[in-house]
Amino acid sequence: MCFCVSLKLSIGASACLGACVSAGLGTSACVSAGLGTSVCVSAGLGTSACVSAGLGTSACVSAGLGTSACVSALLDTSACVSDGPGTSACVSALLGTSACVSAGLGTSACVSAGLGTSVCVSAGLGTSVCVSACLGTSVCVSACLGTSVCVSACLGTSACVSAGLGTSACVSALLDTSACVSDGPGTSACVSALLGTSACVSAGLGTSACVSAGLGTSVCVSAGLGTSVCVSACLGTSACVSACLACSYGSEK
Repeated sequence: MCFCVSLKLSIGASACLGACVSAGLGTSACVSAGLGTSVCVSAGLGTSACVSAGLGTSACVSAGLGTSACVSALLDTSACVSDGPGTSACVSALLGTSACVSAGLGTSACVSAGLGTSVCVSAGLGTSVCVSACLGTSVCVSACLGTSVCVSACLGTSACVSAGLGTSACVSALLDTSACVSDGPGTSACVSALLGTSACVSAGLGTSACVSAGLGTSVCVSAGLGTSVCVSACLGTSACVSACLACSYGSEK
């Protein structure tokens, strides 16, 4: 059942310039071809799909176990929220902001191709993956045992935080700053390819490794029984501090 504000087709699909609401198990589909706003709400187990081809805003909300998918072709904002074990996927093709939130065990994936900001949050055991292609900021947060992976290809800042036993990995390709924090027994690894600063902090028994290939400064701190390794390939300064087994300072090796 689809209630359309202005237009309804009889060929199996509904084209709504306003809002469509499906209260049962069926599929709700809204398509806005112009500057308006497309809103889809599915209250059951079906699938909600929104496609906006212009400058409007696309918003999809699925309250059940289905899959929510939003695709925005231009400058607007895509937002997907799934509160079950399903999969949330958002794709913003240009300057907009992509936000995905998955409250269950599924996988959240956000891809921003332009200057916007990609944000992924996974509250369960799934995997959060963020990819920002250029000047934006990539932020990944995994609250449980999953793996957080951030890749920033340009001048932005990559930040990864893993709150459990997983592995946090950050790779920054250019001038920015890479920061990894792991508070469990896992491994924190940061790699900065040029002039940026690499900082690794491991609060448990794991191993902290920092590598700076250019003129920056590498700092590693291990608070437990693990091993701290710092390597500076050029004119920078390497400082390693291990609170338990050994202490070493300076630009040794």
